[in-house]
Amino acid sequence: MELSILRNQEYASALKEALTMRRNGTIDRATDDQLGLFAYNIAQWAMASSVQKGKLWRSFSQDPDFQSDVIMGVVSYLDKVDLTRNPKEILVYLYRVALSTIRDLIDKANAAKRQHEEVDVPEVILTSDFYGRKTGFAYNNDQPILN
Repeated sequence: MELSILRNQEYASALKEALTMRRNGTIDRATDDQLGLFAYNIAQWAMASSVQKGKLWRSFSQDPDFQSDVIMGVVSYLDKVDLTRNPKEILVYLYRVALSTIRDLIDKANAAKRQHEEVDVPEVILTSDFYGRKTGFAYNNDQPILN
């Protein structure tokens, strides 16, 4: 199967119809495959747009793992689409989902790594009743500590 990017919005009504069939449980294999192609195209559209605007490095957009994450971001929202909207609004909604996924993935990749220092915490035993309410005393190394 050869994948080709759909470059216009003429397929928005077909996308809405496929989503409706999926929601009703009447979607067949060929239509479900086409719905996957729609998700792929929306993700590619968002990545190309982000590269063009300078918000995404071309090397990131060509990484298969990055592409898969963006596609999965779109696919995860297919069942959350409001089908009372018109087809173009649904298409734009999924496009914005893809842009948000791209932004989140970039933020995650650029996030500073947390540094930590291990600190010994002395053993503290809190006494409580059956319902988890503290009884007013805590013990540290068998020495009572008042609350």
